[in-house]
Amino acid sequence: MTQRISGGVFKQMIVFGAACITQQKQAINDLNVFPVPDGDTGTNMSLTIQTAVTELSRTQPESIAEAAKTTASALLRGARGNSGVILSLLFRGVSKSFKGLRDADGLQLAAALQEGVTTAYGAVMKPAEGTVLTVSRLAAERALKAADENNDPEYVLTEAIRVGYETLEKTIDMNPVLKKAGVVDAGGKGYLIILEGMLRALQGEPVPEVEETETQDKADFAALGEDDITFTFDTVFIVRKTSDKPLDDFRTFLNSIGDSLVIGEDDEAFKVHVHTDIPGEALTEAQKYGTLELAKIENMRTQAADLAAGRKAQSTDDLDQIEQELESGAAAVAKPARGDLRKNRQGGCSMRTLANIALSFAAGILLCCYLPEGTWRLWAAGALALTGLGLAAWKKCLAARPKLRRRVLLVLFSLCAALVYFTGWRQLIVRPVTERFGTESAFSGTVLDYAQESSYGARVELSLDGYPGAKAYYYGSSELLSLEPGQKLSGTARWQDAGRIRESEITTFTSKGVFALLYDQDALEITDGAKGSLRFLPQRASHAFQEKIRDIWGESDVTGFLLAELTGERSGISETDSQIVSEVGLSHLFAVSGLHCAFLVSLLAMLIPAHRRRTGAAMTILVLLFYMLMVGMTPSVVRACIMQIFLQLAPLFRRDGDSLTSLSAALLAILLCSPMAAQSISLQLSFAATLGILLLSGRMYRRAADAIHRKFEKNSGLCGALCFVAANVTVSLGALVFTIPLSAAYFGVLSVVSPLSNLLVVPVAGWNFMAAFVTVLVGFVWLPAAKLLGLAALGLTKYMLLAARLLARLPGHALYLNNKYLIAWLVFVYVLFTAAALLRGPVKRRYLLPSVLAVCTLVLSVWLGTLAYRTDTLAAVAVDVGQGECVLLTSQGDTALVDCGSSNNYINAGSRAIAQLGTMGAHRLKAVVLTHYHADHTSGLELLLERVEVGRLYLPSLEDEYGVKDKICAIAAQKEIETVFVEDVESLTLGGATLRVYPPVGKKNQNEAGLTALCSAGSFDVLVTGDMPANTEKKLIADYDLPRVEVLLVGHHGSKYSSCEEFLRAVQPEYAIISVGSNSYGHPTAEAIGRLEDAGAEVYRTDEQGTILMKAEKAG
Repeated sequence: MTQRISGGVFKQMIVFGAACITQQKQAINDLNVFPVPDGDTGTNMSLTIQTAVTELSRTQPESIAEAAKTTASALLRGARGNSGVILSLLFRGVSKSFKGLRDADGLQLAAALQEGVTTAYGAVMKPAEGTVLTVSRLAAERALKAADENNDPEYVLTEAIRVGYETLEKTIDMNPVLKKAGVVDAGGKGYLIILEGMLRALQGEPVPEVEETETQDKADFAALGEDDITFTFDTVFIVRKTSDKPLDDFRTFLNSIGDSLVIGEDDEAFKVHVHTDIPGEALTEAQKYGTLELAKIENMRTQAADLAAGRKAQSTDDLDQIEQELESGAAAVAKPARGDLRKNRQGGCSMRTLANIALSFAAGILLCCYLPEGTWRLWAAGALALTGLGLAAWKKCLAARPKLRRRVLLVLFSLCAALVYFTGWRQLIVRPVTERFGTESAFSGTVLDYAQESSYGARVELSLDGYPGAKAYYYGSSELLSLEPGQKLSGTARWQDAGRIRESEITTFTSKGVFALLYDQDALEITDGAKGSLRFLPQRASHAFQEKIRDIWGESDVTGFLLAELTGERSGISETDSQIVSEVGLSHLFAVSGLHCAFLVSLLAMLIPAHRRRTGAAMTILVLLFYMLMVGMTPSVVRACIMQIFLQLAPLFRRDGDSLTSLSAALLAILLCSPMAAQSISLQLSFAATLGILLLSGRMYRRAADAIHRKFEKNSGLCGALCFVAANVTVSLGALVFTIPLSAAYFGVLSVVSPLSNLLVVPVAGWNFMAAFVTVLVGFVWLPAAKLLGLAALGLTKYMLLAARLLARLPGHALYLNNKYLIAWLVFVYVLFTAAALLRGPVKRRYLLPSVLAVCTLVLSVWLGTLAYRTDTLAAVAVDVGQGECVLLTSQGDTALVDCGSSNNYINAGSRAIAQLGTMGAHRLKAVVLTHYHADHTSGLELLLERVEVGRLYLPSLEDEYGVKDKICAIAAQKEIETVFVEDVESLTLGGATLRVYPPVGKKNQNEAGLTALCSAGSFDVLVTGDMPANTEKKLIADYDLPRVEVLLVGHHGSKYSSCEEFLRAVQPEYAIISVGSNSYGHPTAEAIGRLEDAGAEVYRTDEQGTILMKAEKAG
């Protein structure tokens, strides 16, 4: 019967292996010349495996998986030197292979040895042959073959050891250093001695006596000179993780300052071995990833000199003896107090305390922002305070769980503080401004930045005199564009609430600290004020930076993207490209945030010598602060800069870096300065993305990287490329986890290609940012040179634009939440994956079924969404575009559009039409009908024509004083769209329906001289009259024999001057749809609604019901 290895047997095997290596540690030490001749390999391997013996002695493992896990964890923490760390990695792989097993046979033992080799090779930065890696690899390969011959573990291990020793004898010829010293590899022999001990346990032999044997082979240390030691200090340390930040950058850094790099890692900590001349730099850098627990630094040159002279090499193991000698003498050295040690251990805890306070405070502020105004805030604050005081006084409550008790108290008092702070801030800062709303009164203020063009002139941001902490936007003529920051404005203006436009509540302004909108009512007085002062230097620098960008790259789409990427100024990006980058998940590249700050820090790191860390950190902090001011201090960039500053300060003050604490502190600082910033969409997205990256990306990357290393261990180039892909994809996925719900709520779109687009574009964006930034700086010195250098950024930007545009052409690149089934799918997927995360078991098993279900239900949701719009007759969709009109007509797969515009400048009618088409599964418009050229019917058409294939365009031939007709015709010519100026009735077959377009029947103005569209399928008719007034409606029914219609798109958004009684009697609509939104005209009027109801029509409104669908077979 084949023998199997149980948990108890494996425990004995480790004990035997430890006894054997301890017995022969000096013999191994005497062979130790590679990677440096410090004579400690045997000692290190012995002490390393002894930690596992100690840990196993405290347990009675029920399975081999438990025994192996305990062994691997102990070895990682107790690993000594390069050989000890590699030994821990070999057993970590063994533990991974045994995971979930109760016992193991010969084949499973062989697979475990092979997994150990894979893990070790993956962790060593530059694997060298002729070492323990070679010995273990060939031994494992023989073990696998032996298991096929005989599945008995004893036979498998015997064969592995035999081939291992054959390989060991060859190492002397594989490694020049070994050959020079005339010995085999020490680490390889140590590993085989451990395996021999494990075999003796399997064979039932007694525990070996721990007596050191005499050395037979000994290295000629005198033959090795100081040139054989490249770096001075052997450095080993353990870091307890405080974040899931991937270690790739850390590996690269360590490899740049040393060699013999090995990193062992588990879920809680990582251990590093490196040879370097600057161990302090390694330890400082390590603290960016967690809390430093233990460190060992030894001078290998001194050790080598001692060995060459025949003396015992001194090591950190001698410190206890040295300390005792010092303490026994007169000049005793005091030990640190236990309390001090405890403080060091709890440093991470104090850092997380700040995170608890900040996150609880932020939660309180969010409640204040999104719940109605009222005295509830103070009542709730009082209740929270009393609850906290009661818990603090009741000592027995949660006494058994002091950490939980402390956390609860922090949450209660932080929430209370947030409610009180927000209430006080509103009373002191906002309330005085609100008292001026609705009045025409005097104002004065200081210009904070350069003015921007607006729909009817320009607007400029002001800090209001007499209202500390409050800002306003002043709207006036284009003369404002000549203003400079620091100048003073005063005059009379109409004051309006920036948080409420007509009946709509908006947060666009208030989240920036702008509480009033001032509209020019009288002559404006302008004085120099603080113009030219240092206070406004960042604004002037930003303006000069933007002008220099235009000088270098001219006026083009490239310039628009570079302005956005470098300064956050997005006005130069076309509407089409703006929507494209949004749909493919690249908007974050053009809203200055953490990514751009990281690019800037990377650029500074390249320019500042690595050994000038303090100087570099100080310069980086100053540059970040100036950049933050220069790009406008948006919440997202403030968050990013504060986090980067924390990262720079931590090592300077010898503190542990903690990314979650830095993120929380940044959020707290922002909300203390401006609590209403909690409503900022950019801050919410930025915070959510960063939180997802910190909590999830590192874990996902480690699992992916482990799988890649196991699969492609022998192809380092492919392995590196796949790890690069994995790093980018996992960062994108981590960022998406918490941002998807926000994007869905705010924008109604999910980017399916986001991971791919970020993989293709973000790495390029980093180089593009640095190249463009340097180019602009050169431009201030010598413009011709900058234009030459600018070719690099030009090419990179064109690549980014091309990639985004190509990805946007992919079918299904984005999903639109007009589809109610997708909303349900989104909730379902989050519940599904949350449940999977809470379950225990192998990762693949936990997430495989949810992944399959997510994909299948996604396909089903998209199909069900399109199904609602499929019809063999006719369906009409009135898209909710606010105060405007956009009507889609579809039949048997053919679709036509009538009008596409909105007068609400915060609504993009073209974007909403594209989203609706995507939901319907329509990728082409057979025809587009434009009733007239007013903005509330045309503003979205330019974007739509750029993005959607159109077969034919019907336009009125009337004169257009707005220039809209010329723009549309130019796009149509460019896209080769057939254009028809309607003079007579035009007919077009639309699937199973007929679309008729009637020419203008009036001539007086745009509303009267517009087109009329009638779409009919059997007895189902849909009539769209644009903004036709009553007198023109009468002419229409007089000139044409219109049928009784089922659906009427009510003229002029429900104006009292449209939908006259004679017209309604003629067309007798069953359903009347009023396309309307926020407006100052009183639309829809009570008179119009009354006439429609009197005519027997059932009235629907897009401002109340949203997008409305009417189908021939079923209305609703």
